[in-house]
Amino acid sequence: MKIIKFRAWNKAMRRMESWKKILNNDFLSDYGLEFLIDNDDFVLTQFTSITDKNKKEIYTGDIVKYQGRNYEVYFDEKYGCYALKTKTYRGEIEPLGHGGSSTKYSPYLWNWLSKKVEVVGDIYTTPELLK
Repeated sequence: MKIIKFRAWNKAMRRMESWKKILNNDFLSDYGLEFLIDNDDFVLTQFTSITDKNKKEIYTGDIVKYQGRNYEVYFDEKYGCYALKTKTYRGEIEPLGHGGSSTKYSPYLWNWLSKKVEVVGDIYTTPELLK
């Protein structure tokens, strides 16, 4: 079952805010999610409904370690699944493949892969992990 949950990077405060903390803020609770979506001060990240090998929740924008390398977690709209971001030799963004398998973009691959990754940071607080 897909669990719908968010957190938000607060640009002004330079910190990640939990969804519950955001909704408990009197001003934001009056406006709800629409305020955050249209607000340049926050960046919403969505829970993937999957945890890493240490049972830590994985969100879009997280950085995970897989086979000694760090990757950003994102939602690939073209293939309709969560994936690990890589670049082709031409610099194009694409999901991390699986040895040329026909299931390269399958949600089942993501479920399998998530048990082998570890969340090590996120693109907002620790972007240097992707260098």
